[in-house]
Amino acid sequence: MLKHLVDLRDFCYVMLKKRWGESYYGFRLMVLLCGYYIALWVLIAILQYKAGIPVSSIMKDNFIIKVICGFLAYLSNYFLMKYLLGRIAIFPIDKDMFATKYKLLIRKAILTLAISFALCVLIPWSLDRLLPFF
Repeated sequence: MLKHLVDLRDFCYVMLKKRWGESYYGFRLMVLLCGYYIALWVLIAILQYKAGIPVSSIMKDNFIIKVICGFLAYLSNYFLMKYLLGRIAIFPIDKDMFATKYKLLIRKAILTLAISFALCVLIPWSLDRLLPFF
């Protein structure tokens, strides 16, 4: 898992340096991995729906509460990414990456993003078919 994260971090760093000359790769890495975080929230929402737990009326009617909950969900994702970036910070960034490795990492990044968003679709579809109402 750490090797995969290190590869994605190196890819984001080199891609940003090549295209725009920037070195802040954390946001790009967060975007690549956001689908897995969304899939986790989708899983929680489906289990809540299947268990018959109602959504509070405060959540339905109050826009400010919705914005606060969305911000808290983003903030938890932000802190998770900061933690993961801190864990892989001990590995040096491959700044002089070969073109063949860069092309391989492009495919790996696209596959990571595709799998994460496929999970966002497959989790609700499979849980809807497999789990009866509790």
